[in-house]
Amino acid sequence: MSYNSTEYRQVKPSFKEIWTAKPQESVFGADHKLKEVRSVRSVWSEWLNGYNWDWWITLTFRNKVSAKTANKKWNKWLRALEKELDDKAGYFRCTELQSGRKVLHFHSLMLNVSGLHTRTMGNWLKAEKILKKIKENPSQEEIEQLAICIYWGDKWNEMAGFGRIYSYDPTKKASFYLTKYISKELSDYKLGGCILKT
Repeated sequence: MSYNSTEYRQVKPSFKEIWTAKPQESVFGADHKLKEVRSVRSVWSEWLNGYNWDWWITLTFRNKVSAKTANKKWNKWLRALEKELDDKAGYFRCTELQSGRKVLHFHSLMLNVSGLHTRTMGNWLKAEKILKKIKENPSQEEIEQLAICIYWGDKWNEMAGFGRIYSYDPTKKASFYLTKYISKELSDYKLGGCILKT
């Protein structure tokens, strides 16, 4: 996209106009040289779809916490996970304030966590029971993946609140998981781990 910086400053749309613009929609007006503007959401979604995510996560807190405390809890949980991996996990994380409780929580896509293994037989049996309600003969790999998600969700539960971890479904793409959070005003975003090296 090219434009004359002087012209851009003169007709610069508000952040809200850019944020809510639909793909292929101009927010500069018909007389401006710039005919098309892609929304921030579509650009983020397109970029995030380029990664091979492993997990979709929601991590909540039992009580109100400051952003600083929330980040400390996230970092502690992440360090434990990476110690188990013996590698860096990559993530795109949104921090959001729940509308009712006014408590921070995280939504995240994670990658490079496929090297984790089931830690307890209890998680394996729980995962097998859950999957058998959904399908007749779940594979060993499906049970293993769910058991790992349960384990790391429980780790968050011990530390901070309630953790839900799901295997990422590549057919839905990152935009399905995060577009609604990217578009919210009370969210912020963080990239981390091995994703910063790509």
